[in-house]
Amino acid sequence: MGGSGNITVWINSPGGDCVAAAQIYNMLMDYPHDVTVKIDGIAASAASVIAMAGTKVLMSPVSTMMIHNPATIAWGDAKDMEKAIAMLDAVKDSIINAYEIKSGLSRAKLSHLMDSETWMDANKAVELGFADGILSRA
Repeated sequence: MGGSGNITVWINSPGGDCVAAAQIYNMLMDYPHDVTVKIDGIAASAASVIAMAGTKVLMSPVSTMMIHNPATIAWGDAKDMEKAIAMLDAVKDSIINAYEIKSGLSRAKLSHLMDSETWMDANKAVELGFADGILSRA
């Protein structure tokens, strides 16, 4: 992705597809200039992964961020279920990569936060390193 200046990405999303989020995250991480992410509503699930690509992540004082374990629907026999579990474990590890790079938290701590389905207001997100600051009036 080319670019000639800094960009701002506004996020207000309950999340979605992990693969699409990974692609957006990678595109933003590859952008050659600063990427400011502003969360003005919610950045949950896959949207929280996208937010981690921000050079600076700012949250509205009334916004939230939520992280949790990836989920899927599986069909088949025991071997198929084992494959689904292995896939979910791999996806979780890839999501933890993005959270670890941004927050600096340990992989064990991040895994625990995901296991617990953690909801964060702006202050908590800043405290844990998922966000860099809180939006205020200019």
